[in-house]
Amino acid sequence: MTKVPSNAWAFHSAVAAAMLKKGAEFLNVSVLLYSWSTLKLPMFLFETSALGAKFSAGSGNA
Repeated sequence: MTKVPSNAWAFHSAVAAAMLKKGAEFLNVSVLLYSWSTLKLPMFLFETSALGAKFSAGSGNA
């Protein structure tokens, strides 16, 4: 069984590495990473303002 990373960045990095290994073009991988980061930043800012920095940082006890 494959271990799934709990960190979002580690997960997306693993997906990007798998895509490159399977022969995907670098442009497609960069679009995936850029779109993820573009969507994640506003979500992180909202979580921080609404729920606090401790929640947004992810204590790992969820």
